[in-house]
Parts: sequence; structure tokens; C-alpha cells
Amino acid sequence: MAVDRYLMKQPLKKSHRSSTVEESAPAFAGRFEALLAAVPDIIMQVDVNMVYKWANQAGLDFFGADVIGKEASHYFAGEQGTYDFVKPLFAGDENVFYVESRQRRQDGETRLLAWWCRVLKDAKGGVQGAISTARDITEERKIEEQLRLQNQLFTNTIESLSHPFYVVDANDYQISMANSATAAFGILSTNTKCYALTHDRCQPCQGDEHTCPLQEVKRTKKPITLEHIHFDKYGNKRYVEIHGFPILDDENNV
Repeated sequence: MAVDRYLMKQPLKKSHRSSTVEESAPAFAGRFEALLAAVPDIIMQVDVNMVYKWANQAGLDFFGADVIGKEASHYFAGEQGTYDFVKPLFAGDENVFYVESRQRRQDGETRLLAWWCRVLKDAKGGVQGAISTARDITEERKIEEQLRLQNQLFTNTIESLSHPFYVVDANDYQISMANSATAAFGILSTNTKCYALTHDRCQPCQGDEHTCPLQEVKRTKKPITLEHIHFDKYGNKRYVEIHGFPILDDENNV
């Protein structure tokens, strides 16, 4: 009888554990789905034929609710080598592949997406497809291009000047940018200080005769004009008029 009671209790105990697992699995799946839905980045899954099998909410919002079952190339904007680039991934390569691709949003607008892709394998190591996250970087690239054009305009402008022009770091007197005309005073190295280049000295200008332009700009935070004696690369004296202009940060510091 004791054995019988033991055998009868064992199924009940297993049934209780099974019930606990069954109850926790849906809860875990629910939390996982909520997590993926809350992620602002696009998350997409494709099979080995590059057909979309699953998408999080951000993916559905971008491509549309009918994205499931369509091939990834359906959304490509123009010819591109995206498939060739990720080909090793579908051959089993487990590295994360980064690729940028222009794709059509569901409203028809072309956007630039940055993709991070990784292979999906089954329990036996067979390739099942890929899981990828994507981020819309269209506006970032536009800003980068604007900055590039502004920098190019600035560079072209200072290069057109016939007199020396340079930008000096307010903290250490180091010349961070200079035009070609500055070569009249010598060759610039990575850590060239303004006073070393123009005065051939090892410390900043000082005194009434050679008031330091940088110190004056830092003191007044306004444009200044001073007269100095500089020495060119041959050691010849050059009487120069210096025009200094402050570059202020968001906290009004030079």
C-alpha cells in the first residue's frame, strides 16, 4: 500500500510542475513580445530565401502590415549590392554584418537604413535565415553632409586668403587649423604653438610691446586688433597687424 500511494503521488507531482511550466511559458512569451514591441529600432527576420517571416512593431510601422511574406528586395530603392554583401551570413558565418541600404517606407519615401544582421541556425547548426535590426539614419546622413559642405566652404575660404590665418586652442595655444599662407612662418607640426611659430619662442607673448592676442580675446570675448613683430621662416622681422576673433561655446567660454 505504501508503494501504491507513492506511485499515485508521482504523477500528481509531475502534473503540478508541468502546469507551472505551461503557465510560465505564455508569461515569458508575453514579456518577450512586449519587449520587442517597445524597442524603437526595426527588428526583422528573414528565411534563407530572404523572405520576411516576422517583424516587430517598428518594422511593421516602417514597411507596412503586409511586409510578412514579401522578399526583402521588394523594398529596395534602386540597384544595390546588399544581397552580395550578406551572402556569407547565409552560408553560416556567425559574425554580425553591418550594411547601409536605401529602402522604401510604406508611404513610398526612400529612407537610408543601417542594418545589423546575424545568422539564425537550428539545433543542428543548419541555417534557417537571419535576424536583423535596423535604424533610420537618413537625417543623420543629411546633417553629416551639411557639416561636410560647411567645412569644405570654410577650408576653401581660408585657403583663398593671401595672408596667414589660423585657429588657436584657447587652452594650450596649439594651432588646430591653418591655411597655406601660414607656411611663411614655418612648417606646422601636430603640436605647434602659435608663439613658437610666429615668435620662435617657448612661452606666450607678454608685456605691452607684445600683448598676447589670445589672452586679450579671452579677457574681452570680443574681436581685437594688435600690432606685433613676427619672424618668418628665414628669421626676418615681419611687422604684422593681428586680428583676433573669439569662438565661443554654449556657455560663452572662448
